[in-house]
Amino acid sequence: MPGKPVTMDKDLAEPLLKKGVLSIPEQQAPTEITEETIIAAISKLDPMNATLWTGDNKPQIPALEAILKGKISAKERDNAWDRYQKQTV
Repeated sequence: MPGKPVTMDKDLAEPLLKKGVLSIPEQQAPTEITEETIIAAISKLDPMNATLWTGDNKPQIPALEAILKGKISAKERDNAWDRYQKQTV
């Protein structure tokens, strides 16, 4: 199907690649996780969904990591959370 990714054996794909009938899409570099991207992820969390927040009312790290598609530390979360709170007050 045009525009749809397919999985194919290397031996089958090689001649098609040489003919230019098949191409391998460039992989996008993962987005760098910065304090700014963490703040943006915090803003996407539902403030009424208690499962997304800790007992201290901080965003759950797994919830942020799901949005960011990468790992962050508690310190990174805390720094971003402090800045987010200052921006929204």
